[in-house]
Amino acid sequence: MNAIDVKNLRKHYDGHLALDGLDWSLPVGEACALLGPNGAGKSTTLRLLMGFAQPSEGTLRILGSDPWDHDPDTRRRVAYVPEHPMLPSWMRVDALVDIHRSLYPAWDRALEARLRDLLEIPGRSRLSELSKGQNRRAHLMLALAQSPELLLLDEPGSGLDVAARRELLGLLAEFLAEGGRTVVLSTHLVTDVERIASRVLILAGGRAVADEELDELKDEVKLLRLSSAAWRRLAAGMQHAGILTIQDQGPEVIVTLRRFRSVADALLRRDLGEGGVIVSESAAADVYVAKDGTQAQALHLSLEDVFLALTEPTLSTEAAWS
Repeated sequence: MNAIDVKNLRKHYDGHLALDGLDWSLPVGEACALLGPNGAGKSTTLRLLMGFAQPSEGTLRILGSDPWDHDPDTRRRVAYVPEHPMLPSWMRVDALVDIHRSLYPAWDRALEARLRDLLEIPGRSRLSELSKGQNRRAHLMLALAQSPELLLLDEPGSGLDVAARRELLGLLAEFLAEGGRTVVLSTHLVTDVERIASRVLILAGGRAVADEELDELKDEVKLLRLSSAAWRRLAAGMQHAGILTIQDQGPEVIVTLRRFRSVADALLRRDLGEGGVIVSESAAADVYVAKDGTQAQALHLSLEDVFLALTEPTLSTEAAWS
């Protein structure tokens, strides 16, 4: 069963196409990182999932139904932390918490108390008196204590220091471990994602450039370093591996590939394999060595480098080999 099903989703704002034919599904129990540069469509996607706006085209289903038509019971099963504060500024935090307790039957008082302490939320203060970071923390507390089945987070680490972000990720891991819980995490803090995300959806220009398991994505997007002679032999076949960038450095060529494991790996083994090929694996790279000593090196990229490779390929190449 999927927590989210999106088909051919498009959204126009004043002539601007914010989402352009997005297809996406997310099974129940998964944590998905929603990544993309500014203006890629991340916040628009979350707003559509919450039913705050209607799509221009396409369909979406959240927990089995259209979010625009969600009844109160279904809405209680979904929690959302927006990028910008949406809480009533005139209310005191304690009064707002009391209201939320009455609205959500699954409210977790123990978690609420833990979050108040962890996030240092001043209960007697009005929301208008809180800093931007404190407002964000109040949103997080309300969303998590609600005990939702689906949790949508838009830049949840904004306004939190390193220690609080680490604790938040631990809380999200506990949330997922309870079973039947699903998280969508939109963030610019790519390094945080790898601690909890099992899947990644990367948007660029309103379109999905990646939608797959995190480990699978990192297996597929790699930097390949090989001799110019080997590249001349392999260039035609490597077109099927999705060339993102290519640098000709004279005696060698450096290529960023989209489909390394599924396409390029076999091409390399076949090209170097006259008499056998040895692949030496390490944390940094896989080195393909032929019996005559010819080598090719496939560099393992961090998720941040993978993200740049798919959205800003020139930057990714420079960063990975610097």
